[in-house]
Amino acid sequence: VALTPDGDTLVSGSWDRTIKVWNLEDGEIADTLGGHDDRVVSLAISPDGATLASSRTDSKLTLWDLPSRQLIETLDNNDDWILTVAFDPIAQMLVSGGKDQKIKIWQ
Repeated sequence: VALTPDGDTLVSGSWDRTIKVWNLEDGEIADTLGGHDDRVVSLAISPDGATLASSRTDSKLTLWDLPSRQLIETLDNNDDWILTVAFDPIAQMLVSGGKDQKIKIWQ
């Protein structure tokens, strides 16, 4: 799960290959993001709340424009599952850690 910086939206990833976008004001699902080829493992939201990163068991990272819920890009440069993702505090890079014990920095 990940929370937007303003605290209004929560995203949750699932092994059903989807991401649910939750409106915390009413507790309802605002949207479901599909398009993953495998299970969603980890999520991170950029400090400005504009970009969502999701990692998957197929070793890919997916970047989403969170306000529009549109796919930006899929990154594929890992050897194994990506277990965790995080944005740096000023959102100039994304860091991923994999089951292969490698850390990757994406700029």
